[in-house]
Amino acid sequence: MTRNQLAQNLEVDGYKDFVFATDFGLESADNFSKALKNIVNAYNRLHPNEPQLPHVSPHILRHTFCTNMINYGMNIKTVQYLMGHSSVQMTLEVYTHANQENVISDFANIMNKCESECDDMHPAV
Repeated sequence: MTRNQLAQNLEVDGYKDFVFATDFGLESADNFSKALKNIVNAYNRLHPNEPQLPHVSPHILRHTFCTNMINYGMNIKTVQYLMGHSSVQMTLEVYTHANQENVISDFANIMNKCESECDDMHPAV
């Protein structure tokens, strides 16, 4: 089976027959993956003394989109719907990723809220 045939039979989260509209018509998911790879490779060749871009795929972009929507405060049920997931659990456990910056920010927000509530309960004399 050729790569193009494999791409045509690709199924992600129950969806298949992926195509992308381009100036040249409709392209398969496999062609989109190749285009991303070519963009990354071209950038890395043109900028050898800069930090190199990592591998990027449509699926990595999907994870990034989901994580960013959660981080920007979108309702988890909305993200679940957009991603086409059957459960919120899949959205949270598989497609969202925490990083150190998020952990520090969330912790600081909780601590500020706790301090504010303590101040309200015990006003200065």
